[in-house]
Amino acid sequence: MKKLVTGAFALTAMGFTFAQENNNNATQAGSGNNLTVNQRLQENKNVYTQVGASNEGTVMQHGRFNENKTTQTGSDNTATTTQGTSSAQFGLRNSVEQIQTGDDHTATASQLKTADSDIMQTQVGGDNNWASASQSKNTSLSGITQYQDGNDNVATATQEGNNSSAAVVGRLNDIDQRQEGDDNEATATQLVSANSSIVQDQLGDRNMATATQGNGSFSGGRGNSAEQFQDGDDNNAVIDQIGSNNMSYQLSDGNNNESLGYQNGSDNNLEVRQVGDFNKTDSEQRGFDNSATINQTGNENEAYSYQRGISNNSVIVSQTGDGNISNSNQDGIFGLSWDNEISHTQNGDNNKSTDVQYGWNNTSTVSQTGIGNVHVGSQVGFNNNITVTQSGN
Repeated sequence: MKKLVTGAFALTAMGFTFAQENNNNATQAGSGNNLTVNQRLQENKNVYTQVGASNEGTVMQHGRFNENKTTQTGSDNTATTTQGTSSAQFGLRNSVEQIQTGDDHTATASQLKTADSDIMQTQVGGDNNWASASQSKNTSLSGITQYQDGNDNVATATQEGNNSSAAVVGRLNDIDQRQEGDDNEATATQLVSANSSIVQDQLGDRNMATATQGNGSFSGGRGNSAEQFQDGDDNNAVIDQIGSNNMSYQLSDGNNNESLGYQNGSDNNLEVRQVGDFNKTDSEQRGFDNSATINQTGNENEAYSYQRGISNNSVIVSQTGDGNISNSNQDGIFGLSWDNEISHTQNGDNNKSTDVQYGWNNTSTVSQTGIGNVHVGSQVGFNNNITVTQSGN
């Protein structure tokens, strides 16, 4: 066992560079472990423990009051921490904690030109997991949490502000990723955002979740929220949000389900729940104050919705059974569409409902019960209404 406390040591397996009042405490037990620590400026802290064989650790801290704590137990694990890299990209009061138990894990944490931000990475209970977390470009008061239990999982999280020191964007953002099982993949990205959050939780095998908020412009987006939960195998969830105060929630309980969402504007809301197998939703909303709520219970159901308008367009879809299809489209000239509503309720199997509304204050309400019912509706103008009830086999 080797134990080092801040000082001038020359060891083949370790290299250290210190500035005034930096603190380093490293412990290694086993064989073939390697640790490199580089600390510059003042009052940075590092606590590092490696137990096992052929583990690799790298820590670079450039700034003040930054802290790193890493524990690796097992073999062939790799952990890298970077907090600030130059005088122009120093770090202030940031913290990183990494815990890896098992073999062949990789964890990378990077905080460049950030302040008061945190990264927490935990990989346990299996082998060959990979986690990457990055915060940069005037990010502050933000956090990333990644937890993986299983084998061959991949988690990637990125949060960026912009290079203007006067900008509000880049503050109060959070990403939380949790994966249990094998071969899952989660990707979360927030660009030039403020007060926004992404939560991704996957339980099972071969699931994929992708969430993107903000578009990288100077003003970015504020107050966006994306939540994705998948329980089962081979599910896929994607959400892309541009603008401010957009909210999305996608839940899948089963296997081979897919939910795709896109929102561009402000104050839009998307909510999707899938229970069963081989269900699919594809929702797109552009404008302001639009909402889509989709519930699927059964197998091989499909729901597609598109809304573009000034405000208050809504789609409500409820599918119970197998093989049902819902199509909803609400729009207007140059997007001049508002206060339209489409409601599709399908109870049974192989029912199909399609509605197109072009204008404002239009309503279509469709209820289908049984097997093989078909509805097609189209309304252009304003203050139009369709009500349909179908029951058959």
